[in-house]
Amino acid sequence: MDRVRELNYNKRRINNELFTTYQEVIKELVLRIVHKTRKYPIKYIKMILKVIYLKLDIDKKAKSTDLNLLFQTSPCYINKNGKIVRGIIIW
Repeated sequence: MDRVRELNYNKRRINNELFTTYQEVIKELVLRIVHKTRKYPIKYIKMILKVIYLKLDIDKKAKSTDLNLLFQTSPCYINKNGKIVRGIIIW
């Protein structure tokens, strides 16, 4: 409760604090679903992060760039059903 007071009850700051506190848990949960060195569409990564954030009660919009804070990543393109979509590779 003291930490919440230190953050001046600011919802954004509290959510950022939760994210940094749960980084290892989020990393472990992501690795249970995806595998390193594989290509994944950005939409799929966002969906995974959204589900994880909901489970951990983190009120934060899921962005694929959040993975950059947890893993080394690279952008890529994936041919999916004849269409080229943006993707990401986790190293």
